[in-house]
Amino acid sequence: MTPAIGRFEVVREIGKSELGTVYKAYDPKKKRTVALRVLCADTPQAIERSRQYLQQAKAASVLDSPNIVSIYAGAEEQGLAYVVMEYVEGVPLDAALATQQGFSSSELLDISRQVCRGLDHAHSKGIVHRRLTPHGILTEWDGTVKILDFAPDPGPLEGQTGDQLRYLSPEQVQGRAPDARSNVFNWGAILY
Repeated sequence: MTPAIGRFEVVREIGKSELGTVYKAYDPKKKRTVALRVLCADTPQAIERSRQYLQQAKAASVLDSPNIVSIYAGAEEQGLAYVVMEYVEGVPLDAALATQQGFSSSELLDISRQVCRGLDHAHSKGIVHRRLTPHGILTEWDGTVKILDFAPDPGPLEGQTGDQLRYLSPEQVQGRAPDARSNVFNWGAILY
């Protein structure tokens, strides 16, 4: 029997983070493959963070751009909080950078154009990415660039590693809320 979370049939685990576990899953109602992020709820702090994440995911679900991973739904049931997102296959920018093969100038311009288009769409809706990093930018096999994780609030900076802090704007480092200018700085730091 296939394990299920709500109506979603779990296919396999595809990642873990401090927020929870992400699964590739199948939605039989919509007949599509989705990414299912099951949020941690093992401590009072994790429960509160899950509630905040669900609120942020609901706000980010209005985003409709070919360069942003779509958020379909968020729910709490069976004692679990989860968010249903578009399933995307491809290569995260950090993995592409790790190969140290570099990008041609035309590839770099294309990636940058798509990231900027996605960020511009989000900013036009009043939504800002809270922690833009190369790990959160994915290139699909057809060359489409997708920005992941507009919803999560990454929490306090204490205990974060250099890779998580390297792309932050000065106001984010100072603990202030990011805005559209922060995302421009984030993307500039990634390009550098």
